[in-house]
Amino acid sequence: MPPERGELDIRLQREGTVTDVRLIQGAINSTGTAIDRWGEVSGQPQVWSLFAPGFPTQSIYPIVEGVFPAGFFDDRRAIQPRIPPDPDHYFRWPSWICRLNSYDYLMAAVMQNYTEASFQEHPEEWRTEIAERVRRQQRSLEAYFRFSLTMLQEFYPGYPTPSSMILRVKIVPSPMPGTRERGQPLVVFVARWVPDRPATDGFLPIEAYDPVQQRFVPLAKERE
Repeated sequence: MPPERGELDIRLQREGTVTDVRLIQGAINSTGTAIDRWGEVSGQPQVWSLFAPGFPTQSIYPIVEGVFPAGFFDDRRAIQPRIPPDPDHYFRWPSWICRLNSYDYLMAAVMQNYTEASFQEHPEEWRTEIAERVRRQQRSLEAYFRFSLTMLQEFYPGYPTPSSMILRVKIVPSPMPGTRERGQPLVVFVARWVPDRPATDGFLPIEAYDPVQQRFVPLAKERE
């Protein structure tokens, strides 16, 4: 992929050499470049780093939650991808929804390597990483929130507009090699959007979650 510009470009490609024959390798490189350009145009970047040099040790699932005004009969409703009830035994047929699942992943990718132990050792690094990812993905996050709001209104037509929309990520650890035991799933906050709030001069529309202060914080448009 080209130099990183933020948003959905998370630069997970792993480039290599298949052959020493220049004509064959050149054709492969040209094909890869064409696919990369299509990924940019269509907003569907591909990730081919599943097995080398490393692979994820846990699965991540974004959950967008609508928070309704105080006193409403049901104060929270969530929109989430298909999370397997049993992560050890499930099957999914290929379908168009896989493209949406890819977008889901990109919204949650910042938490791919998050663990409680890692946060305890590096709290400031995680605070910075979450804030920077939310800053870079403002447009895609807002689009994701608006899409989730539309789905929420279709599923629950009698509900008012949520007072806020919150992005959380469910983290499901994988068993360690040679074992069958999984760690307990975690649910962590990432970002918040307030649908009816007017644009605020000097601040971005999507707030980031600060895991150290345990609250959502506004992000200034201009870095201090």
